[in-house]
Amino acid sequence: MVDKTGLSVYQTAQEGLVASLLFLPDNISLVSTLVTPEDFSDGHYGIIYNAMLNVNRKNQPINLATIIADLNDTNRISEAKGVEEITRLLSYGSETATVTTIEQYARTVKNYASKSRLESICREVLDEAGKNTGNARVLLESTRDRLENELVSLMPDDNKITTNDYADEYVQDIMTRVSTFRKTGKIIAAGGGLPTGFPTVDKIVGGWRPSQVSVVGARTNIGKTFFLIDSALAAAHAGASVLFFSLEMPKDDIMSRLVAANGIINLNSLNNGTLTNEDIKATKASVEELSKLKITMDLTPEVTVDYIRAVSQQVATSDKGLDLIIVDYLQLITPNASWRSGNREREVAEISRNLKLLAAQLKVPVLVAVQLNRLHRGDENPEPTMHDIRESNAIAQDANVVLLIDRDTTGEQENNTTPAPSKFIIAKNRGGYTNVRFMCNTNLKYARFEEIEVDKPDDNVENVEKSTFLDNSMLGSDSVSEAINDIKHEAEANSDSLDSNGVKKSFSEYDVEEGTW
Repeated sequence: MVDKTGLSVYQTAQEGLVASLLFLPDNISLVSTLVTPEDFSDGHYGIIYNAMLNVNRKNQPINLATIIADLNDTNRISEAKGVEEITRLLSYGSETATVTTIEQYARTVKNYASKSRLESICREVLDEAGKNTGNARVLLESTRDRLENELVSLMPDDNKITTNDYADEYVQDIMTRVSTFRKTGKIIAAGGGLPTGFPTVDKIVGGWRPSQVSVVGARTNIGKTFFLIDSALAAAHAGASVLFFSLEMPKDDIMSRLVAANGIINLNSLNNGTLTNEDIKATKASVEELSKLKITMDLTPEVTVDYIRAVSQQVATSDKGLDLIIVDYLQLITPNASWRSGNREREVAEISRNLKLLAAQLKVPVLVAVQLNRLHRGDENPEPTMHDIRESNAIAQDANVVLLIDRDTTGEQENNTTPAPSKFIIAKNRGGYTNVRFMCNTNLKYARFEEIEVDKPDDNVENVEKSTFLDNSMLGSDSVSEAINDIKHEAEANSDSLDSNGVKKSFSEYDVEEGTW
């Protein structure tokens, strides 16, 4: 129970908030997304506050008359202690109300209300645990859900912005990207995307971006894990902290693949010990390099999303922080006890939805592999599509990016030293082009993919697309150069830089070297 001092503060804040809003009703929007009528322990304050919200929803002015009318309509005027009490609060607000005090009162009310609910949750959990009935795991998951809901209600309103608030930052971001491209030829993704290890994915998708879920799908033995390891190494070499969940491989297997891919060492030789002296030197160098990277591996089998969330939060709050979560692979995640319905599609959909929530909560990208249905003989078009994702269509619906890998493995052997070409298909991309295809050599010997670059005549902007695409016609009527022109036009459209006559300056007037107009 909140102590007497705290209770006094809580009551004072409730009274002060309602009184201040009665006097300065235009500020209701400041607190309506944070404070609810249920946050008031003193019932009549909550009733008056709820009446203000009702009036505001009707798009009516909030004043003494409209509030009293609403209370009469809902037969709650007596619960609000009558017209005299509302008049007293209005008078009190006229003496003390400011925008600052409204914000302070609102935070105090929310804080004490959450503490009170936390105490209630803890008492109920202790009571249920004391009865010694039911499943402990179900009780823990139920408790977690209630606590997370309370945590969400306390989160600051940072995700709501106006175009005016963001305009200058947006233009500066555009100009930085354009300037970097014109100086170095390198494309920087909007939103701070991490490098993927694949130039085409970096250019089209923008890298692995915070708060987004990217899915890589392939049939068995095509190379999902190879791709995840390549991406983990690319991000880690760029300074990112990577958390890698491997749900099916033991530590020796996953470590061998990391060492082989990082040091370009024969994977088969690593596994059977037939390393040459040069291989041994390369292995030591690769291991030493890996030890300096921020890659954390969790090889626990049969994990739940709750487990992934808990470990991710631990790493995120550690000294190394967290920049990228990788999961290999989604269909191996065990559904929480409360999700088990006997309907596998629903269970997988719940897993997918919660991975999306995890990405949003931690504001880091989540890269997850998924299994595709096996190819049936006689299929006219063996190329995979999003419909081939096994067990649930929700996976593709939830994802921001879906990347599919395809390869003809007829007669392919594990120790094949000739790279087998793999086709990569960007099947979904909420940030831009889709149905883009590019080719990679699948180097089974070194446990890595290597993107095939098409020769290009020069390095100018118009030929950017020729550097990485198997077939430029696969882009349809658009091209990467058109995308870059779009960025230029976007910069002109969004810039508030005006000349002396009040006319917006064109992109050509932007000094790339100085970074100014």
